[in-house]
Amino acid sequence: MTAIESSSYNFRNKFKAQIEKFGLKQSFFDSIFDTAMKMSKENFKTLLWNLSFEESASNALASLGLSVNKENFAKELIIPLRNELRYQFTVEICNGEDFLIPSFATSSEEGKVFDRFSKKFGADKILANEIWEIALSFVTCASGEHIERTIFLLKSKGRENFQYGGLRNLGLKYHEASALLPKAEALGTFISELYQIVLENGGSSQTAENVAAVTTPFANLGALIEQNGIELPESCDESTTTQKDTSANNTSPDDVTSTAKTQETSSLEGTNALEVKNPISPVVDQIIAHADLVDDFLAIYRELMSAGLDIQYLISKRFAVQELLDGYFDLVEAASENL
Repeated sequence: MTAIESSSYNFRNKFKAQIEKFGLKQSFFDSIFDTAMKMSKENFKTLLWNLSFEESASNALASLGLSVNKENFAKELIIPLRNELRYQFTVEICNGEDFLIPSFATSSEEGKVFDRFSKKFGADKILANEIWEIALSFVTCASGEHIERTIFLLKSKGRENFQYGGLRNLGLKYHEASALLPKAEALGTFISELYQIVLENGGSSQTAENVAAVTTPFANLGALIEQNGIELPESCDESTTTQKDTSANNTSPDDVTSTAKTQETSSLEGTNALEVKNPISPVVDQIIAHADLVDDFLAIYRELMSAGLDIQYLISKRFAVQELLDGYFDLVEAASENL
């Protein structure tokens, strides 16, 4: 191989074999790796996460000036590229120190929980680390009721619609939650153990300190806004209130019994696992069962709101509005025949 074909990076043999399989030169990747090595650690971890999913890989590749089918770069190379990027960043930027290992001591309670979770999650450290940070943020920022409900959903073995809903509760996107469904139960145990540590420490722990420092850089934003004389409207968590009311009004004795049996059969693993007792409202069950449809509805709802339309008026006058629209489209169709 000539000097032009070689790379300034010392690629591992398994990556070399992959790119040679598709007839690519090592030097083809130099500018790509140069761009990645200049990223901050957090941005780089986001890049690796997005490269892990087919739906988000295209944009991640574009940020590196790359795309599938560009000079024979095939989609089969995305994961090998992701893994080699991680290795080179570790060597070049982090002096060989694995930046995906949590910053706290492995002898801590959080460290032991993470170690158990990693063994169940599998060998993909990139995904495991990101899930770890998502879980940390969740157990220290969400309400207790929301956390317990999410644990229950994730631990609902054999009910993918419940588990999918639990993953979405963590803030995962549709394609991320779908891809991680097989890991939902292990994640439920993981979160329950983390939450137990927080509860045992009176709501604060090393976990909370880590999250406050890393994932909530704008925690004092409200105080800063107030200091600068900016007034914000009062708000309330309508979803939580509505969920409580719906649960109280719609849960029948049979539903409670059925839910209790489900909880008993899907008991949480580990000695520190949190036991969840809250039943799931039938309405919530229906929402989770039609998650994709609800996603579409919410997206359309936001578009209507941004256009300044009165949603309640549209709903109350839906039949009249439908007749108006039908007449409009009939008129357009008739007009188009004369063009």
